[in-house]
Amino acid sequence: MSRGFRHRHTRAENRCSAVLFILLLMLLSSCASTGIRDNVPVQVPVYMTFTKKFVLLPAGCIENDIQVKQATITGSQGSRQLSLRLDARADRSGIVILLTDHSGTGRISYTGGYMSADRDFFIKKIRPEYLLADFQFSCYDICSTAEALEAANLHFTVETVENGEIEIRRIYSYSKCLEEITIRKDSLTITNHFHNYTYTVRYTEE
Repeated sequence: MSRGFRHRHTRAENRCSAVLFILLLMLLSSCASTGIRDNVPVQVPVYMTFTKKFVLLPAGCIENDIQVKQATITGSQGSRQLSLRLDARADRSGIVILLTDHSGTGRISYTGGYMSADRDFFIKKIRPEYLLADFQFSCYDICSTAEALEAANLHFTVETVENGEIEIRRIYSYSKCLEEITIRKDSLTITNHFHNYTYTVRYTEE
């Protein structure tokens, strides 16, 4: 009788262990999918589709040093609305982005191929690795960006319209446009069709 009890008890323990193991894997997978590690620098892939990922470019691929002060970001991801203030600095040493709203300020930094971000701020707003990728698609050297995207079996096009006043950059997977970036003198609009988000950055006149 006691052997039967021990046998049933062991089987129950095995089932519990299996369930706990599966839950642990799910938790780790959920944490990993955000790409955020409480300000610990990590290398984060940016998935442009379910299978194709963009590797963030080295900071040295930037075209020109950039300083943005008190710009505004407005947009949406699905039904979620975004309204933030943006301050940013980017040069050949890396990228630092500050986003501010009523809840406080979140910081993203990218240097040496690693990203760090304030997890509590970004977890319910916008994924920082996608913001960094959008920044690079918009401001980094066109040839370097195109080569990195081609390596992921993606295609990058650049078009100018209205006598060069507007530049439109697009990223394709075969014939499907995944993302469109419209660059104007006073604003930048990004629409990601695959991940269903769009936002506009409006610059403050100096």
